Amino acid sequence: MNDQKILQASHTVRAGDRVVLVAGARSRILVVKAAGVRRGPYEEARQLYDDVTPAEQESQPSNSSGPAIRRAGTGRPTKKERRVLDELRSDGDWWSD
Repeated sequence: MNDQKILQASHTVRAGDRVVLVAGARSRILVVKAAGVRRGPYEEARQLYDDVTPAEQESQPSNSSGPAIRRAGTGRPTKKERRVLDELRSDGDWWSD
C-alpha cells in the first residue's frame, strides 16, 4: 500500500491510498475513493475504488501451463502406478518360487 509492504490484515485503508494486490503472476493496482459504510454486494463495493492497472499488464496471459509433470520413476508414485504395483504384488506367490 502506497509503495510499502503491509503485513497486517487489519491495516487501515483511507481514501486516496494506492493498493497493489498480487496473486501469483497477476497483480492489480487500485486507488481507494472512499471507505465503505457496510459490507455489501460487489456492485456497491466496486464503486469505492478505481482500477488503474495498466492495460498491457491486464492482457498478459498467466505463465502457468497447468499441473506440473514429473518424470516416471521420480518421487512418490501416482495413483495409477500404485494400482499397477498392487496388482503385481497380489498375483499369487510369484516371489515365493
